[in-house]
Amino acid sequence: MVPKPAAHMTRDDYVCLKTRTVYLDGEVDGNMVWKTIRSLAILEGSDQVQMYLDSDGGYVHEAWAIIDALHRSPIEVDIIGTGQVCSAAADVIIFGPKHHRWATPNTVFMMHPPSFELPEAESDKQKSRTDWEASATKAYLRRLARVLGKKVSTVEKLIANDWYFNAKDALKHNIIDDVWR
Repeated sequence: MVPKPAAHMTRDDYVCLKTRTVYLDGEVDGNMVWKTIRSLAILEGSDQVQMYLDSDGGYVHEAWAIIDALHRSPIEVDIIGTGQVCSAAADVIIFGPKHHRWATPNTVFMMHPPSFELPEAESDKQKSRTDWEASATKAYLRRLARVLGKKVSTVEKLIANDWYFNAKDALKHNIIDDVWR
């Protein structure tokens, strides 16, 4: 039985509810965070949801908001990378729920060290900002090393420059749990 749309639902909301599928594409930004949280709320009560992700990246803080929403959701969400999954979008898959991280065979991934898009600080606050960014980057590298099962120094070398790789390599490096066939 196809659910009936409520008056406040958009066409995208209705498709999401009908197919139990969420499509995230474009920049990882506040709009993507809102779409993720809204979709998970609409699909509450579902057993399983598929979330397709195709993005050239965006803001690391918004990626973490999506990751937090996925981990807090009572729904099992399979995250499926497709097309390109770069920068902050790669973080969504890497740090997503274990055993639910997938990629289609032709997905292209790219990772690099995080860059934090923070407003410019006044000169007297610049040291505080610089210290925070250094601390946040170290914490990110430790967490990434833990997920990948590698040493922090190895992870630093891998992502020092833009690191491009395919779904097969993503599986080899524990970035995804399997290739979607």
